[in-house]
Amino acid sequence: MKVAILTIDGINFGNKLQNYATQFFIGKLGIKSNTLLYRRTSIKSLTIGKLYPITFYIKLALVPFLHRLYKSFAFVGFRRNINFRTLVYNTENSWKRVSKKYDYIVVGSDQVWNTEFFPYLDYFLPYVEPSKRIAFSCSVGIDHIKENLKDDVAKNLKLFSKISVREETGADVVEQLIGSRPIVLLDPTLLLDASDWMKIEKRPFYIKNNSKKYVLTYFLGNKPDNFDSLIQTIKNKYDLLLIDISDHINDKTKNIGPAEFIYLVHNATLILTDSFHGSVFSFLFDKPFYVFDRIDNCSNMNSRLVTLFDKLKLIGRYSLDMNIDNLLEHDYSQSYKLLETERVASINFLEDAFNLDK
Repeated sequence: MKVAILTIDGINFGNKLQNYATQFFIGKLGIKSNTLLYRRTSIKSLTIGKLYPITFYIKLALVPFLHRLYKSFAFVGFRRNINFRTLVYNTENSWKRVSKKYDYIVVGSDQVWNTEFFPYLDYFLPYVEPSKRIAFSCSVGIDHIKENLKDDVAKNLKLFSKISVREETGADVVEQLIGSRPIVLLDPTLLLDASDWMKIEKRPFYIKNNSKKYVLTYFLGNKPDNFDSLIQTIKNKYDLLLIDISDHINDKTKNIGPAEFIYLVHNATLILTDSFHGSVFSFLFDKPFYVFDRIDNCSNMNSRLVTLFDKLKLIGRYSLDMNIDNLLEHDYSQSYKLLETERVASINFLEDAFNLDK
């Protein structure tokens, strides 16, 4: 059996880690999978004889490479953990060739169905044979699909052989479009044990083995107004250093990739974050953590965290519940029992989707 994974290829910790996790988890079922090298623009699709501005060619070929190079060499290194194969472009012919090559195309997880980020149909697999379309823990991320895409999205969703999503809000969106409610599964990163993640973690060069204990902060949006004073209080009370890896904010933390991110969460004393995957890995490594509302211009994307906390009964992990006097107290024992039940649901979904004998 040949399986391809279609997901977002971005410079983001969670993006790369969920890609790795999906591949790893499918592998545990005895199936080898590859991640498609998906590109929105094909040189072959350019109009023959038409002269394009030089800036177009720079954007097409050079900018993505330089962007990845500048952001972090560590991301490039981590890509070796993922089986990237088969280049595919957003053209009907290109997708039909790929569809013939693989038995199944698995799209997910990440926010592949967030039409604020991707206002087109590519991640709904419009050119793939219906029997080969599988949506694995796909995230809509927000509570709607762009109005101008609703009809086409609904038409394509109805052609998927199996659909699962990552949050209850996403299930609401799909149900409104096609009339049936998909199953809500965990993010793939939660399907691996902490020991699995430890095998690929990597200590950042500036962290020594005997380094002082630290509080790790990782924010995708802006920090609250009173955050600096809060951090200072925490540092003084618990005698912690501060390591902030929010958006690679300085030269020292610039070369932080997914493997280094795992290490830093694994070895932190406390994690403060507005990130979904920051929360996920804190939980997996049995670390005290608190999640803050994300402050930025993006539409509200807290549905993923709400679903996660509800499914696993993670109580008292929101910043509003913080008590400085017992910040490090936590007990996830009940949540880990629920996690095992949810993992079985993911196994059952994929076995059914791939028509495996149980």
